[in-house]
Amino acid sequence: MPGALKLNMDAAVDHDMGFIGIGGRLIRDCVGAGLGTFTTRICGRFNASVAECITVREGLRFAREEGFMVNMVESESLNIITAIRSRSSLGVESSIINGIFDTFSWLDNVSCSHILRIGNEAVNSLVRFARIFSSTMVWEDEILNVSLIFYLMIYQWINSASYFHSKNLLS
Repeated sequence: MPGALKLNMDAAVDHDMGFIGIGGRLIRDCVGAGLGTFTTRICGRFNASVAECITVREGLRFAREEGFMVNMVESESLNIITAIRSRSSLGVESSIINGIFDTFSWLDNVSCSHILRIGNEAVNSLVRFARIFSSTMVWEDEILNVSLIFYLMIYQWINSASYFHSKNLLS
């Protein structure tokens, strides 16, 4: 649909380290021109369902802060998309789902759809990237090249491995 804005998001849970990585891309649906991309890491021990709820909430917050009126929200989590569509909460996630509903009231005519993991590879790379870096990162007016993200992940991993070797934490 011309002029429609789509927000595509994903989450990655790191139970060992106690945080989730989230990422999203805001793109113009009919053209594919990049408008914004973000990643962030949130501390806490969340299950996958809560992490996906947080991801949708934070993605909508990102779009709102950037001044974009999102028309479509995509996520790999069918449970979350179903809960949003039916306007019902999932129990533990109910306060987050209610926050998503509040954001929808600010937006005009938002639809939600499930996307298969295979169709979400760029955002999957973003969330792996978010698990490495502790700060929020935002890129405007571009769609990140997945190979650039992979390069940055390898760079960070090499630096982390060097740090762990210097502290004798790896053999």
